[in-house]
Amino acid sequence: MKNNSTGVRGVTFDKKRNKWVAQITFQRKNHSLGRYDDKEDAIKARLEGEERFFGKYRMDGK
Repeated sequence: MKNNSTGVRGVTFDKKRNKWVAQITFQRKNHSLGRYDDKEDAIKARLEGEERFFGKYRMDGK
């Protein structure tokens, strides 16, 4: 989305807690992947979550 400042879907910044949040939606359920101090750690958690939840069915062909 064009208003996503992180460049990665599912990674947002929680201003209230001053942490980066990683989350993923799978089978219509939202799964929290954790809160992180660094944006890179949240992105890494999101990518690992994609592999864990979607595996070979990922859309990007990785």
